[in-house]
Amino acid sequence: MLVTEQTRQLVWEGLIDAERDARYSDAQASLYRAYHRFIRVFLGISTTGSVAYAVGVLAAPTYVAAAAVVGAVAAFEGVMDLGRKSGILAFVSTEYGELEQKWHRLWVESTRKDADDAVVLHRFENLQARAERVRLREDAAGVSTSRKLNQLTSREAYEALANRYEVDDRRSNIGKDGEGGQAKAIRSQAAGDAQGAISKEPATSPATS
Repeated sequence: MLVTEQTRQLVWEGLIDAERDARYSDAQASLYRAYHRFIRVFLGISTTGSVAYAVGVLAAPTYVAAAAVVGAVAAFEGVMDLGRKSGILAFVSTEYGELEQKWHRLWVESTRKDADDAVVLHRFENLQARAERVRLREDAAGVSTSRKLNQLTSREAYEALANRYEVDDRRSNIGKDGEGGQAKAIRSQAAGDAQGAISKEPATSPATS
């Protein structure tokens, strides 16, 4: 059977989710990598201060104050667990990048006149399931969602895809949380099956020719 408009809309919404997830996770991974690198460099430099104090270059009061700052930074890194979070986010970013490419291929396939609806739906469900597994890993990082970054990457994702595939900008079916109706229902069910995986703000579906 030919691909229905409903199936094509679901694939489009999944594609926008994937585009946004890839952009969002890449930004988050870069941010935490920068945090971790900065603290590592700072703590490395602090070793120089200890050596300077040992040879009498730094006065005792200066060293005590500097040591307190270093201790606070080291404690902050331990509490935030930046190394572990950075590693998880790097993995998640790579996974989302691969998923994004698969969603692009599925969207192109769904627009072909000889595409089969059952085949497209099967691949759609497989990609949704894999995305939920990645979200579970993302959730394990314990990183709070940035609403501002989420909104920015959602807008960038839609605009980039709308321009790339020359689709109409129709957002009338989007709720207050930014999520399209059909994809929202499917994602809620998938998230329940995946033990409460997080979701960020799925997007819209276009008119296609």
